[in-house]
Amino acid sequence: MQASNLARIGLLYMAASFAVVVPAGSFTGMIACALLQGLGFGLCWPSIVRRTVRFADDRDRILAAAAPGTVQRIGYAVGAAATGIAGNASGLADGVSLTTARTAGFWVFASFIPVLLVGVFGAWRFTGGATRPDLE
Repeated sequence: MQASNLARIGLLYMAASFAVVVPAGSFTGMIACALLQGLGFGLCWPSIVRRTVRFADDRDRILAAAAPGTVQRIGYAVGAAATGIAGNASGLADGVSLTTARTAGFWVFASFIPVLLVGVFGAWRFTGGATRPDLE
């Protein structure tokens, strides 16, 4: 199977995980989300890194190989900060109760759906189309 197809399958698994957990709002839904996200990430990430390095100019390949890990760590940091902001905006800053925990649990996931859609769109475009004939 082509790397671009693995990346796309992984993207669909990650998107499906949000479709499972946001409406369910349950512990079982969170477990399903974690499993689907892990499976999707495992399929997607190596394929995207490989394609990044493959399409880089010869003189930039070392930088291209290092860039995905750096971008990943920046994404973790920004995602953690945004999660904290979403949780606080959902009422967790005022104290924790069952109602605020449920509200925050929904909004922490739902607030990332637009980011998910942008990411899926960008990665879908990145994994399709153009190839470098000199590398085939």
